[in-house]
Amino acid sequence: MPAWNHAKDYFKRLSAHPRPDFYRESWHSLDGAWRFEFDPRKRGLDRKLHLSGDLAGKITVPFCVESDASGVKRKNAPGVMWYAKRFAPPSDFSRGRRTLLCFGAVDYEAEVWVNGRRAGGHEGGYTPFRFDVTEFLEGDENLLVVRVRDTLDPRVPRGKQTFLGAPFLVMYTPVSGIWQPVYLESVGAAHLRNFTVKAAPERKTAAFRFDVAGEPGEYTLKVRIRTPEGVETAAGDLPFKITRGGRLVETGIAFDTVVPWSPENPALYPARLEIVRGNSVEDAVETYFGWRSIEVKGGKVLLNGEPFYHRFVLNQGYFPGGWYTPVKRDAFREDVETILSMGFNGARMHQKIESPKFLFWCDVLGLAVWEEMPSPYLWSGRMRRALRAQWREAVERDRNHPCVIAWVPMNESWGVHPLVVSAQVRDFVRDTYRYTKDLDPTRLVIDNSGFEHVETDVVDIHHYLKSPRLAGKYYARILSPKGLEFTAGNVAARLFPGSSVTSPLAPGVKYRGEPLIISEYGGFGFYRVAGGRTLAENFTRYTLDIAREPHIQGYCYTQFTDTGQERNGLLTFEREPKIPVEKIREVNKEAERLRRTMDGGGEGKN
Repeated sequence: MPAWNHAKDYFKRLSAHPRPDFYRESWHSLDGAWRFEFDPRKRGLDRKLHLSGDLAGKITVPFCVESDASGVKRKNAPGVMWYAKRFAPPSDFSRGRRTLLCFGAVDYEAEVWVNGRRAGGHEGGYTPFRFDVTEFLEGDENLLVVRVRDTLDPRVPRGKQTFLGAPFLVMYTPVSGIWQPVYLESVGAAHLRNFTVKAAPERKTAAFRFDVAGEPGEYTLKVRIRTPEGVETAAGDLPFKITRGGRLVETGIAFDTVVPWSPENPALYPARLEIVRGNSVEDAVETYFGWRSIEVKGGKVLLNGEPFYHRFVLNQGYFPGGWYTPVKRDAFREDVETILSMGFNGARMHQKIESPKFLFWCDVLGLAVWEEMPSPYLWSGRMRRALRAQWREAVERDRNHPCVIAWVPMNESWGVHPLVVSAQVRDFVRDTYRYTKDLDPTRLVIDNSGFEHVETDVVDIHHYLKSPRLAGKYYARILSPKGLEFTAGNVAARLFPGSSVTSPLAPGVKYRGEPLIISEYGGFGFYRVAGGRTLAENFTRYTLDIAREPHIQGYCYTQFTDTGQERNGLLTFEREPKIPVEKIREVNKEAERLRRTMDGGGEGKN
């Protein structure tokens, strides 16, 4: 693992930051004890809570109000809640610089005041936002107040959070309020708002695009890049001028040699990005990137030009005590290490935009990821607007992570159920696929995971068939393109989990040779499987049966841990293995061996 072995101190330092892929040295956490109060009658503004911060209760940030770790432990929270915290900027936040107030994620709508002055607002429970609060600060005594509004509205992205007030089927206790870190950062007259790097290993050129905000003036953007072994390998000085508000700065940097990122060899290139004016460093961001290509060709997924057979596990990202947020400091790293130790080479992050820290450890340790947008559930204009806007924020946050190989904007037609009868809905699914491709053309896009695909790079299929015999019959059926096409009778199968499967293609859509992947199967423990086999026996049989099908390019087992009422994990919710980890690894390694044999004995990129 070059990144970890050769730059351990560097990545350890980055891992302490709430967003390790966008590390600023001058930052200050606001997590911990806050004042808190529910506002069921929505009278907080009339009581001028945004001015006083005089709240009756307490909460521990960043844990949702439903979690034990928050100290509130309210499972049916009223729709409006207030947070308040008094703080002093740290002494190293020198005068004359700007202060950014950053939120990792707040579910669902947030409005923010600093010392009684409104800093701004944000809608969406999974994506970050920040405000420049420099003009609002008043010395060493400042009041931060946040009003949060959350509902059970099925028209907005909510993932696995119930919209009926109580858990049911595969829907869980909701998540409300601040659930990712809150922190301050110090920057100068100009600073990086965001940046994008597209590193193409076949061309040995990295294309950078920097979004800079700041005061008018002349600046230089300095880029310094090191190899995974820590040797400086490339640099660039880019003079630019800000005339008003901000500026996009673009450059390409060529390399003599590159080492591609893969799960077997997660090579990362540390980078330091500085904005300089005269002799003053106005902003400095430490980050990294990986050289990695992902594409489909000849019915296969290719990683860096070689077949990549998916040995994935479905991960929902819930944690003991903290629910959406881990209580243990090293929980994300430990989860990634556990998944790798079981012989999986990837994870499908299901119905949650996970913390940047999870993706950081996937980058560093070598775990491929499908990133999936949490679904809304009711087709409407509000649903379409919210999904599109929040999906864009998620892609923009995470498109520099080499571990992310696929974007999944929708799952199982949730929120777009009318697509089987509505061309308008199918057009929306197709447009969302193309919109995602426009945002990031370097990755695979899976339009509607598991169910009726409209336009997609991969035809992925979900099934919970109750016996290996039924599963085998289905795999034989999809050998023929006709076996993939839509039939109205299969829609009814949604009502009977485990009995059948829906068609993986939408009405009128023809199979065009896309790779086929079984991206949900298993779920043993949530429904009864014929034959009375143990969990280990079922996992072995179902998994190796998929691996023996040459036309199927991978699998994603449901699921990593028990979650809520779904007691179907390979591990318990507390991360205790139900099957010896070595046994799970043996099965995955046998699947890898079978695939290499089918591919002609080559090592591949598995």
